Amino acid sequence: MSTNPDFTHFVEINNFPSVYVNLFAQKTLAINYLTSIIKHNKNNSFTCFTNKDNFYSGLSEQDGSQISAALQEKCKKILFLNRNKSQNGIHFHLLLDDIIKLKATKKSLAVLFVPDIFFANINNDNLTIVLKKLNDSRNQQ
Repeated sequence: MSTNPDFTHFVEINNFPSVYVNLFAQKTLAINYLTSIIKHNKNNSFTCFTNKDNFYSGLSEQDGSQISAALQEKCKKILFLNRNKSQNGIHFHLLLDDIIKLKATKKSLAVLFVPDIFFANINNDNLTIVLKKLNDSRNQQ
């Protein structure tokens, strides 16, 4: 949900054909887009890098109800990060490794909803590794 121009440019110049990145300035815009794309696909999975309470916080009752209904109706897997039990914080690359192990089904839409805080301190080399891992995992299926 960041509009960081460096991140946008980075994603555009790299070739990750199985990974699509959308950046939003507001959570409501991201939720509206998310609702739209999962309604138009039959085989979805959804993973959120926050807990359920944080995901729904700040949404209007209508937006919360719409996304909840769309997720329940159209997603085979709905996963939210449980509360952080680590004293060292949450590590993006470790979460990504766990998500790759989940093995999304072929020809499916696997949506990762990632707050911009995860990208605040990531450098381009690490971002390349993350996006390449995602891309490679999707291409191996």
